[in-house]
Amino acid sequence: MKPYKLALPSVEAAWRRDRSLQALSGALSRQPLVWMLGLPGAGKTTLAAQWVRQAQGAGRHCVWYRLDEDDEDIAALFDALRQTAGAADLPAWSPAHGTEPDRFARQFFAQWLEAQPGGLTLVLDDCHRLGAGSGFFGVVDAVVDLARSSGGRLSLLMLSRRAPPAPLSRGQVAGWLTVFDQLSLTPEDVAAVVHHVSGRTLSDAEARSLDAAEGWMAHVLALTRQGGAMADAARGSVGEFLCEELLRLLPLAERRPLRLAAELPELPRDCVPLAPATRRLLDELAAQRYFVEPLPTGWRLHDLLRDGLCALNAQLEPPPELAAARRTAAGWVAQAMPEVAMHLLVAAGDGEAVQTLLDREGQRWLAQGRHRQLMVWLGALPDPAPAAREIWRAEALLPLAPEEARPVFARCRAAAVAAGQPDAAWRAWCGEVASYVVQWGAVQGLAELVDELEAMAATLGPPAGEWQLRCAADALTALMYGRAEDPRIRHYADATARNMLLSLDAAARIGAAAQLLIYKLWWAGDFPGGRVLYDTYESEVERGHADGSLPALARLLWWSNAAIVDWQCGDPARCYAKVEQGLALAQSSGIHLRDFFLLTQGIFCALSQEDWPRAEAWLAQLAHTERGHRRLDSMVHHFFRSWHALSRGDAALALAHAETALPMAEALGSLFHRVIVLSALAPARLHSGDLAGAAEAYRMQLALAKGSQNPTFAYIAFCAGAEIALVAGDHEALRKQVERMLTVKHLGGFHSDCGWRSPVRARLMAFALEAGVLPEVARQWIRQKRLTPPEGFAGDWPVPVRIKALQGLEVELDEPGDTGGKPAARLRELLGALVARHPQGVQQAELQDWLWPEAEGDKAAASLKVAVHRLRAWLGHESVLLRQGQLSLNPQRVSCDLWQARARDPMALAQQADAVLAGLDLPPVHQLRQQLRNPMRAPHPRESGGR
Repeated sequence: MKPYKLALPSVEAAWRRDRSLQALSGALSRQPLVWMLGLPGAGKTTLAAQWVRQAQGAGRHCVWYRLDEDDEDIAALFDALRQTAGAADLPAWSPAHGTEPDRFARQFFAQWLEAQPGGLTLVLDDCHRLGAGSGFFGVVDAVVDLARSSGGRLSLLMLSRRAPPAPLSRGQVAGWLTVFDQLSLTPEDVAAVVHHVSGRTLSDAEARSLDAAEGWMAHVLALTRQGGAMADAARGSVGEFLCEELLRLLPLAERRPLRLAAELPELPRDCVPLAPATRRLLDELAAQRYFVEPLPTGWRLHDLLRDGLCALNAQLEPPPELAAARRTAAGWVAQAMPEVAMHLLVAAGDGEAVQTLLDREGQRWLAQGRHRQLMVWLGALPDPAPAAREIWRAEALLPLAPEEARPVFARCRAAAVAAGQPDAAWRAWCGEVASYVVQWGAVQGLAELVDELEAMAATLGPPAGEWQLRCAADALTALMYGRAEDPRIRHYADATARNMLLSLDAAARIGAAAQLLIYKLWWAGDFPGGRVLYDTYESEVERGHADGSLPALARLLWWSNAAIVDWQCGDPARCYAKVEQGLALAQSSGIHLRDFFLLTQGIFCALSQEDWPRAEAWLAQLAHTERGHRRLDSMVHHFFRSWHALSRGDAALALAHAETALPMAEALGSLFHRVIVLSALAPARLHSGDLAGAAEAYRMQLALAKGSQNPTFAYIAFCAGAEIALVAGDHEALRKQVERMLTVKHLGGFHSDCGWRSPVRARLMAFALEAGVLPEVARQWIRQKRLTPPEGFAGDWPVPVRIKALQGLEVELDEPGDTGGKPAARLRELLGALVARHPQGVQQAELQDWLWPEAEGDKAAASLKVAVHRLRAWLGHESVLLRQGQLSLNPQRVSCDLWQARARDPMALAQQADAVLAGLDLPPVHQLRQQLRNPMRAPHPRESGGR
């Protein structure tokens, strides 16, 4: 059953206004927004509902929404529309959209419209209940922009007693808004209404008396029922007359209960204890459509009638008694209509009852994004507010103004500790941590909260139940960003891991796992442990995403943090998939809290992979993300731009960005952000010619790493130190720094890092191989990142494809290729020919003659094309080069023991020439063997790269 705000009014018994319906249909077909203007009781709601029934019959999707004062906070509107749409993939409103509600509205209705092939109309009743300056009308303005471009597939019909407010009134001039006020009844209409209602035909005298109604439906109905008794009544007294008439029809004892029940926007039959005579009267009036609307759940009084009864309540009831009546009415509907109950309790000033209802419904309201409405309700209650109610105010304020919420949480925490209320104390403490995370522009004071937590535990005992995991995970977060050098960080990491195993709340468990993952990767330098954690929870998140059982925020938390594992461990495709999947979920769910973190991981990966187009696209998107965290956003953006500029060879631009980012990082108070900015500043200074400045930045990095005992930070510092030593030509320092870098890389399992630049890292790995500094670790890294050797390197550089040709033909691959089984003989012959003619390569025409000498026409060329395709599938596409008809093997991807032996000592091969490429009988192989037997007569050109 739809709530009363979404229920389409019943019109089955109403007189059909064909003339007005035709005019309204014409207006809606011409303009995207029609504003229906009329007095209360003019028939706006009935006419609009009749049009909706007619449009639905023609296949158009229509949604009815009755506005009230709550809708100043548009969270209620969007939550209700998502419910009635039955589409979980529509974006969900959150306070993060408060700065750009129009953008959210466009996205929301665009997605909804895509699912409605017959078109969509939104009908908004009672628009006069919102203030003229309400931000709601700005949202409508944005939706109209979408409607204007929809070709008539999207339209809005808005019903009001007042003219359009300023944000919309310009639409009349611009031509996209029509004010529809053709609601007056003609004499013929009046006669038809009278006959429909009473079954009578008007006499001339009655017709003249009804002229006083001047075509106003409410007055016509009242006059029809009373004959000439109201003929001289003024329009403003119709509501009073209706109230008097309704109450007069009831026994004296039943009048006050109905009058007080009118405080409710609708009267649910099963909730409101009305007397039998009252129920019969309401049924009778509803059947006659006489200012009472029948609902499946009960009745709704017309606004003229209800407003009149409420005015009588204010006039006749002493304030204490009216407050008591409102409390009673709230109790009737608290289960079925909690928002209505809250309004009544706030109006009654009953803070205790408000608290009870908040404890039951508050989390649901916050989940709907109704933070502003909660602030309005709580602000209307008398002060001073108890701490139990203040914490709700803090949670409502949290996403809107985190810095203002923080001291409120602190006061609530102090009060809870003083009162010996541990759960309230933990809740307030977690709220304080959240205020830093939501603000995320400064972390000064964050770590001190861990001291406060331990002091509270000493007084109240340790957290219990769900608070064990929440407090441990929040303490870990506080120390990571607020005091990374604190030795307690490991204790809270262990506590988080331990309590995750005990938690039955999947969302809390995944959220904590995401934070613990960050700790292992960035603070503990424990990539193997991070990988285990990743593998443990990745499948759970995938299942929760597939069946929708895991809340969107938990999925976004995991993806934005787990993407680090993917790019750090060399799986860019999975990293990109998480980023794109997360951004898509943010769009569909409306939860953009993690957009910033998703984009930063994607940019880290793209830059470390030197995927410049993807990095540029996400950098541009990052500039429009998380506008509430300007200092952090700007700092990270400058850091990435510095890295990007240096990778593209512009050291001066890189230095400008890094120098701009450094004071921002220092102002944030976050050790992590200082470290990554320094990792950009050191090489930017170095390649700008400031060796001393680069060394200073390196020393600052190293001091931060030592102070926090953070192996990840140490690894980043050693990478910078090695590059400085390389450029400075300091062989002794270079050996020391490369050994440090490779040692920490090996222990931590690092694959990539912030600031990765392949040419520089290749030179460092070449030094490690030549100097014998942990060469196996260097080779592993070269293979992981597929580094190509620097120019002039003459050593044994590991490549993905290794060929043994001195005694036959064998191929070793880092990643097994696709040959459809054992490579065919012809494929081996093709490879043997390319090995034999390295490095100059072979013309395709020669290969065709050698491999398919008897083929006719184009068959040899076609066969070669297939063979080359299969060879690339086997060795990797980049391993086989085809340039201007010449086929060759790529020395940056392929090594061969034969090539290396010839480069070292061609004379030594003379005795084993017959074993080279044994089993292959091709002209180029015979020629090669002949050259090897007689190296002095046919010298082989020494190849660059020493292969």
